[in-house]
Order: sequence, then C-alpha cells, then structure tokens
Amino acid sequence: MSSYGFVIDKGRFLVEPGHMERIEARTLRRMFLPKLTREGAKALSENRHFVRCQLMHYGVQFEESEFSGNGVELLQKHIQAGKCDYVPMHILQFQQEMYPKLLDKCDPKELADNPDWAMDKYLLSSGIPDPTKTTSVVGIVVYRMSDFVFEDVARSD
Repeated sequence: MSSYGFVIDKGRFLVEPGHMERIEARTLRRMFLPKLTREGAKALSENRHFVRCQLMHYGVQFEESEFSGNGVELLQKHIQAGKCDYVPMHILQFQQEMYPKLLDKCDPKELADNPDWAMDKYLLSSGIPDPTKTTSVVGIVVYRMSDFVFEDVARSD
C-alpha cells in the first residue's frame, strides 16, 4: 500500500494509482455485502486498484499478504467489521488542506469553469465572506452559457 497516495485532480480527491474517488460507505456495503453484486463486480473489473484505493480512502491498514486475487474478500472483511463506515478525521483534514493548494494552481479558465472555486479563492475564508482576502480587482469571465449563470438567473426570478 505504500505506493498509493492522495491527489486532487479537477477538484476531486483521489487515490493514485487507480485515479479513484471514495465510494460512500452505504454504497460500498450494498455493492459487497452480503455478497458481491453485479455493481461491485463491475467496479472491480473497471479498476484493478479498486479495493486498495477504497481501503486507503477509509484509512484501513492491511498487510500485502492479506490481499489475494482481486481483494474482494479483504474488502468484505473490513466493511463487515465497520472499518469502512466513516472516513478518519486525519484523512478529512488532509483533504481540506489540499483544497487551497488546488485553488492556488488553478488558472483563470479553470476558475471560470468552476465559479465556486473562484469564490473560495478570492472572496471567502472558511466559507464566510472575507473583504480582506482580495484587495484588488479580480476579473474572471464566466461564459454566458455556464450552468452557474443559469442557476443565478433561475434564483433571481
């Protein structure tokens, strides 16, 4: 498991290798318990790193010798034991620490495609408006056909 790590790509918190997002605990449970479902089998076949990635997302430690085949039995064991019911606080904190780094790397095009990111980067601190955060004019073109614009128009009606 030591070669696996967390990354943020296009705003998504992923485990590499595998480029895999966290599957919600309830969904994992449904996919793998009491037995492997078609949905679970499909997920395993689409990404050979599925089990290792999910275990990492949930902070589950295991020995490589415990892993056999596609890892479904190991995953089922940890889901059954409740080890995939919640994400540990240290992983959630790490995810929150990575978010500002993502924003720092975003170019204006990415911010235009994700206006909420622009708000976080320039106008908000911990989700609260912060007039001291940006003291100069910032211009970001939000394209006319953007979903963000449509949502704002719908709310103003």
